[in-house]
Amino acid sequence: REQQFEEMERIRAEESRMRELENYDEWARKEEEFHLLQQRQRSAIRLVEGREKPVDVLAKNMLMFGLTEDELEQRAAVKYQEKYNALNELENLEAELDEPYKILTVLKLQELEELLGDIDTFRRLERETQGNAMDRSNSPVLEFWDNIHIVATDEIKFLKNGGSEGS
Repeated sequence: REQQFEEMERIRAEESRMRELENYDEWARKEEEFHLLQQRQRSAIRLVEGREKPVDVLAKNMLMFGLTEDELEQRAAVKYQEKYNALNELENLEAELDEPYKILTVLKLQELEELLGDIDTFRRLERETQGNAMDRSNSPVLEFWDNIHIVATDEIKFLKNGGSEGS
């Protein structure tokens, strides 16, 4: 009888730990979504105010056209709407028509290294927000950041191996 009671207590404790883990996973996912939204908002603010960094120019079309239906609905359903929402203001800007790699070819080595860090931030946040899904085919945004990371890394190697700055 005592063994049954101990077994029941162990099972209850294990179930409780499982529920806590589920709650923690949900909280961590929501936190990553918040960080991604903040990163996007910072880029949008710099773009709208005309003080963009290279990563903002790369992110511009993704911010304008790359949001999923869920993300658009979530943005519209916010209970507290700021007086100034830079993501909404992006609609007043023109799309970036130059190929993304062209932006990288005019940057100096130090600027490229800083850009690579910014690209990594976007990649990490996009990946974590999507639940670490390994299948990139369902995420053109993640695929874009992965590809631009490869191009930026290659451009850095080119400059370190004697390529001309900003060519």
